Amino acid sequence: MAERSMGGTARPRRARSARAFATDRQVLDAGYAVILDSGWDALSVLACAKRAGLSSKAVNDRHASVSHLGVAVWQDSAGPKLRESLVRVMEAMLPSDGSASDAAGGKRAFTSLARPSDALVVAGQLLAAAVFDAVLREAIATDLQAWLGARCIPARKVTSSRAAQGVYTLVAALGLLFAFRRPGAAKVNLTAQVDHLARALANPAKPSRLPALEASHMRLDPPGPVIDEHDALLAAMVLEVAAHGYAGATLVRITGATNSTEGLLYSRYASKIELFVAATKWRTEYGFMANLNWFKAVSEKVGPGLADAVVWREYLRPEHTLGRGLAIEQVRIGWREPLMQKVNDEAEAGFAATMAQANPHMGRAELMANLHWDIALGYGAELVPSFFPDAWKLPFDVVTVPMIDLAASDVPAVGYLSD
Repeated sequence: MAERSMGGTARPRRARSARAFATDRQVLDAGYAVILDSGWDALSVLACAKRAGLSSKAVNDRHASVSHLGVAVWQDSAGPKLRESLVRVMEAMLPSDGSASDAAGGKRAFTSLARPSDALVVAGQLLAAAVFDAVLREAIATDLQAWLGARCIPARKVTSSRAAQGVYTLVAALGLLFAFRRPGAAKVNLTAQVDHLARALANPAKPSRLPALEASHMRLDPPGPVIDEHDALLAAMVLEVAAHGYAGATLVRITGATNSTEGLLYSRYASKIELFVAATKWRTEYGFMANLNWFKAVSEKVGPGLADAVVWREYLRPEHTLGRGLAIEQVRIGWREPLMQKVNDEAEAGFAATMAQANPHMGRAELMANLHWDIALGYGAELVPSFFPDAWKLPFDVVTVPMIDLAASDVPAVGYLSD
């Protein structure tokens, strides 16, 4: 576009200097480094400028907000790297030419996400942040849908059954990326799990009409049994983080929602993170049993394969956005906060004990691999709806039924998704 002189005649816009392009690069590299080293919440104009050795103005001149800087980092490095990994997973498990799944190739592709490079770690941070950042979410959703739409969105040449297979595979891929910090994750051998999925994709079930049974406990209304003033405080913290994210949560709104005072809050908890940890523990104890009991009840009615499909639908449906947001924040904050990670680890240990009791024939290595895969599916199911909001309509029984039928002895009796 031409510029205009004061006399009104057009003149060519001055070309940007090599120094300007070098500064662009410095800002992007600094933003990437801050996210990698300290997480999304640490990213700010000041932090980026300090890391790059530049003025805040140099950052502000290039990016309208931290959200836009995050989009730039995504588009520059993290997004393309994730795209390579996801395309490899999809090509191995659901080849575009219609050929059979390549389980060995799938294992390599899934493992690249389960043991991610730095660029994939940054991509995971941005995916998690996007759940509560509309600018970032729109950019990432646009990219993911463009990259994977042919496999994950029903269209003229893509049936809803094939799309369900694609989303199931995507959930596993992104879930493994989110689960890489779990204790022992780097040593988990996923060969059996990927082989199992490959066989299920090769032998899809016919879609069935699923029962209209909503998992109302996933709505977070209420987020747990509120018995006294303390429970009310924990419930308010759960809902505040679910609605606004941890960084956006304010103690003023929490105390206002419970008609309590900050003095009462601080008499119990020294910091915001301590309150969130306590609220997470309180919610997890309720949520795990509610989810387990609900799955058992559905399974008794329709069988475990269809029950698993109902669980997938419930995890993904729009009405449960708050619950998913809370779960993503619990994982994301756990990446940086040892107190939160301890709570997450304790919850998973309880799930592991339940799985071991239900599958006494499994050795420890097999049990840990199944546990890791199962938890990854849960993480992925909480994340994917932010970018594929209509995924809940897909017939996931085309995958869940053969997953149960083909190797029932290898499948945890409590179902694939756990709260």
